[in-house]
Amino acid sequence: MQKQYFIVIEKGAKGFGGFFPDVPGCVTAGDTIAQTVANGHEALQGHIDLASEYGEAVAPPTDPENFEIDDDITVACLAMVSVSLPSPVRKVTVTIPGDILDRIAAVSSNRSGFLATAARHELDRLAEG
Repeated sequence: MQKQYFIVIEKGAKGFGGFFPDVPGCVTAGDTIAQTVANGHEALQGHIDLASEYGEAVAPPTDPENFEIDDDITVACLAMVSVSLPSPVRKVTVTIPGDILDRIAAVSSNRSGFLATAARHELDRLAEG
């Protein structure tokens, strides 16, 4: 499911910084506004994917009609970033060679999350090419 989140971009001393009011702690930066938005997309999608991997809830985006920015923020640009929210988790049974499971266990304590992330990366790669 695709959702759009506001990114607030501020001018800094050496480029731009951006943050997502609906997702505390998710920040980004760039040399240009366009780069900051692109980096913001990557940061927000990564934040959502990681939260999903650990079973944490992701705040829904604010309705554009109700969006407000604090008066103490100097906005250089306000943009919307589209990201994919994870669908509900389903339990499945898969068969995987033991040596691959051992390698996964050596780098991650969450096999399901690791496999889901690997599958997303491979699906994205296939869609690009």
